[in-house]
Amino acid sequence: MLIFSLRKKKMISDAKDFLLEMTKKGISPNVITYNSLIQGLCNVCQWNEATTLLREMGDQNVSPDVRTFNILVNAYCKEGIVKEAEDVLEVMIQRVEVPTVVTYSALMDGYCLRGQLEDAQKVFDSMVNRGIEPDVISYNTLISGYCKKRRIDEAMHLLREIRRKGLNHTIVAEAFSFFCSMQNSELRTDIAFYNILIDAACKDGKLEIAKELLN
Repeated sequence: MLIFSLRKKKMISDAKDFLLEMTKKGISPNVITYNSLIQGLCNVCQWNEATTLLREMGDQNVSPDVRTFNILVNAYCKEGIVKEAEDVLEVMIQRVEVPTVVTYSALMDGYCLRGQLEDAQKVFDSMVNRGIEPDVISYNTLISGYCKKRRIDEAMHLLREIRRKGLNHTIVAEAFSFFCSMQNSELRTDIAFYNILIDAACKDGKLEIAKELLN
């Protein structure tokens, strides 16, 4: 708990000293202790230190769990360091830790931030092929990426899929913004796109957007 508190205040050096003191007194840190410190290191962009701590866990016979790997993948991706995130995912799979939808969504987000939508789509497809059901965050991440790159067909396909699955989605505002930008461009919109957006807006409780689309 104390390490968590120090991490929150970004007092990483103190937290590491406390971890060392625990070890000297024969108190074995567990995976929760390490996860908290790794999260803190990632928060202040100390990537090398975080990776070193991951290796140290092995030396201390503490097995990283799914959360350990998710912390690293998410942190790397938010900084656009996707190669390192992929390496972490590979280690995760080698250790027979099953990546979750959170892991895959974070990696997709990293690719989308870099504009690498084909790679983001591959991650999405890989997740589905492994039997992991995409959640609303997975879909929102990809749709947002496609909208920003003005790739209407791919965005429409995913919007249709969300509607077919009956998922609660929060991408309406982004998609609507994309739709508005299309009105001043050479991109074509058809009745199917209107229907998808109107349906999504109604399900999301955004009736003003639905009315504007109808008009």
